[in-house]
Formats: sequence, C-alpha cells, structure tokens
Amino acid sequence: MRRALALILAGLVLILVAMPVAATDNAKWFVCKYVGTPGVDEVLQTGQNPISVSENAIAVSPVIAGAIFADSQGRSLVLEEDIGQEEPAADCPPTLPPPPTPSPSPSPSLSASPSSSPSPSLSVSPSASPTPSPPVVTPFSVEVCPLAETASLNMTDGLTALDIPEGKSAIRFRVGLALLLITQLNVRVDDQLVTLENTLGDGTVGDLIVDPGVHTWSISNAADTEVLASGVVNCPVCNPATVTPPPVAPVPDTGMPIPQAVTMVAGIMLSSLGVLLLTNALAVRRRKED
Repeated sequence: MRRALALILAGLVLILVAMPVAATDNAKWFVCKYVGTPGVDEVLQTGQNPISVSENAIAVSPVIAGAIFADSQGRSLVLEEDIGQEEPAADCPPTLPPPPTPSPSPSPSLSASPSSSPSPSLSVSPSASPTPSPPVVTPFSVEVCPLAETASLNMTDGLTALDIPEGKSAIRFRVGLALLLITQLNVRVDDQLVTLENTLGDGTVGDLIVDPGVHTWSISNAADTEVLASGVVNCPVCNPATVTPPPVAPVPDTGMPIPQAVTMVAGIMLSSLGVLLLTNALAVRRRKED
C-alpha cells in the first residue's frame, strides 16, 4: 500500500514539473508562405496567407519577426507572434529579397610534363582567378548630412527637416523592408548604443547628430542577439559656420565734393609752377645785366 502511494505521488510531481515546459512549446507565429525560385519567380503563395504555425515547426533560432527560413515547400517569412488575435496587424509582402549568391572556391590544378632532358621537369599551371562574390544585399542604407523628406508621396506639405548645428554632422539610417522598423532595432555608433530621432514618424528612418570624422556603425535585431548590418562612414561637417567678411573702413568725409577738391589741387599746382617760372626768368635777366 505504501509503495503504491509513493508511486502515485511521484507521478503527480512529474506531471506538475512537465506542465510549464508544455506551455512554452505551444507558442505560435503567423508565417507568410512563398513559392517559386528565390530571386527569379518567387511570389506569395495563393490561398490562406499568412498561416499560424507552431514555433517548433520554424527552422530558425531565435524565432523573431522578420526572420526568413526555408522548408521542403519553399521559403517562409515570420510575420508576428500569434497571441490569440484574429489576424496579424501587418500584411505579407508580395516578394522576399533574394538570397546572397555564394562565390565558388578556386581549385588549383597541378600538371607534370616530362622534358626531353634526362632530368624530368615539373611545371605548375596557375588556376583561374576566383570570381569575386557580389556584396550581400541588406535592407538597410546609411546617409550622411541628410536632406529634408516627406513622410508620404501623396503629401504636399509636412516637410521633416533635420536641424544640424553648426560644426556638426549627421547620419541617417533607413530600412527598406516593410516588416522592420529601425526604431525597434539596436543601433550602435562607435560601439555605443544610441537612440535615433524618428524623422518621418513611421519608424523607417532614424537620424543621429554626431561629431565630424570617421564612425563605425552596426544594427542588431530587437533581441540584440544577431548583427544584421555594419559598416564605416565618414561624416563631414554638414553646416559650417558662416564666415563674416571684415568690415570695410569708411572713407573720411572731407566736407568738400571731389570735383571741387580736384580743381583746388590743380589751381595750387599751377600757381606753384607760375612762381617757379617767374623766379627763373628773373634769375636769367640778372645774369644778362651783370
């Protein structure tokens, strides 16, 4: 009897311990399904889209909104977590960005050709130079000294201008994927976590005032577990201080108009010349009389 009671209590303890684990395994996510060849004819699958699937069926870790994974039917996009709402807040995009193309690894070839001389020679033919791989396409872009923009193409006013102080620079981070918001990601400049100004108000563009010079930047996912993009940017002075020209010294006022002053100077010079000529004439006359 005691042994049977102990077995029953042990079974209850095991059931209570396993209950929280089973609860976490029931997490679900809304997923968008796509068909076709990525980067060629890949389109959104017809029928019900998005669909709610179990987190255990998603081949990516960690599972976050915006993650792309592949299964036997094609690629899929994690839209948002299914917490019991009737439908997700966002819609499935019509296409997905193409995956990066891997570059082929070069394989060196070695060929031995015997010569006519008694000692055989070994010649090595160089392999073809490897084809450089194309840059990885990311949905992020970085600008320096950004200009004013409008929040919508249909707006005729509401310009959002970034006021850059004199002697400072600015960096603009932009995200091109509709499911990602730059204001919900972790942005670092010079290894320091920064807060961006939500320029357009929709979370797709963020601005940051910085000192002029070279800065490193990186963008991580919302959980701050994976770096999505990084780089280096050279930031010039966007709004240099205005140089004020030196003041021009004013011309002193002589109280006399310029034409009258010229006439007076000419009269003085003529009078001096007349006195000089008269003096010379008198000197010549005296020498003749003597």
